[in-house]
Amino acid sequence: MQSKLKSNKARLLIYFGFAYLITFIAEDQMFGTHYALWIWGAVFIIWGIAQSLRTSLVFYAIFGLLCGLGAWHYALVTQADTIFSMPTFFLHLAIIAAMLFLGGMKLMRQQEQLETHARKIFEQSASSVPDAKNGFTERPYAFGKIDSSKDEIQSFARFLDAAQIAKAQIEKDKTILTFSMTTSPLSQPPLEKVSYVSFDSKGNISVQISRADYKQYKEELTFDQLCKAITNLFKRYFEYYKAGKENRILTELKSD
Repeated sequence: MQSKLKSNKARLLIYFGFAYLITFIAEDQMFGTHYALWIWGAVFIIWGIAQSLRTSLVFYAIFGLLCGLGAWHYALVTQADTIFSMPTFFLHLAIIAAMLFLGGMKLMRQQEQLETHARKIFEQSASSVPDAKNGFTERPYAFGKIDSSKDEIQSFARFLDAAQIAKAQIEKDKTILTFSMTTSPLSQPPLEKVSYVSFDSKGNISVQISRADYKQYKEELTFDQLCKAITNLFKRYFEYYKAGKENRILTELKSD
């Protein structure tokens, strides 16, 4: 099925890394200089800031800044006589490594899983929406209900949370599952910044799609139909969960 979503730019850091190594090695071997380090330092800083603005996770801005400054740090060590030296550069690398091992890698892995699953949720939902009219609206849509107890709904929400499919917000009278292709649910944003499916204590379901998520589609889709499609998707996931077939949820999210 042809994707109705815009391409995912979240993994650009991987390509930056390969390009950085290739240009660094090529320049070093051919000219014995390291001027590309200054360019790539700026690239990593800009990438980090852009990712931070997109996801609302400050970590990316700090990580990108440290990586960019690390490239410039090494450039100063190799190209100029300054207070910077190989020992200070290795200290810089140690700080980056500590940031990654003390939670950074876990955060990035969780964010990647949440974003990947969110894209799949939106892609699957869009496949059942044939019309392209009546675009985005701010208000949530209520569609149907599920026959279940509050405890079952909360248990289902905790499963999706643990599987990094959606982040659960369990309140006294309702359970909210947040997901997004843009603003990260890990940043604990206001509800209007992310998309969500909400279950009240009686099993009634309402859905809202954030403006930023809706803009990820290549064309306008009928908004209420899209919300209804997302409702049906989560109702199907809930039925899988009740029947003890949680793996079917994960299988669907991994399928092409």
